[in-house]
Amino acid sequence: MKQEIIAIRLSNENKRIVAVKIKLDDIQKALGINNIIDASSLYLNIKDHNYEYFYTDNKGREAEVEVINGDLRDRAYIKTKADLTRIDNLLSLDRF
Repeated sequence: MKQEIIAIRLSNENKRIVAVKIKLDDIQKALGINNIIDASSLYLNIKDHNYEYFYTDNKGREAEVEVINGDLRDRAYIKTKADLTRIDNLLSLDRF
């Protein structure tokens, strides 16, 4: 399953993305699916359930997301995989 990330939550020290908000379709909304996922859960979804997460920039380009230290709940964080930009694209998203 491929899901788009639309907002981020930063750690207390604002150094790591520790959770994301995903875009839900109408069916998912009707089912009451939670759209906030912490870094460790995102890691398990990618590793064990073949989920894919991505961010879409203002030009419509998609960047794939990965989890670093996913098996360490208190140290896990989320970032975009390396691409042509030097910054983490996710940091331009709204915060929640």
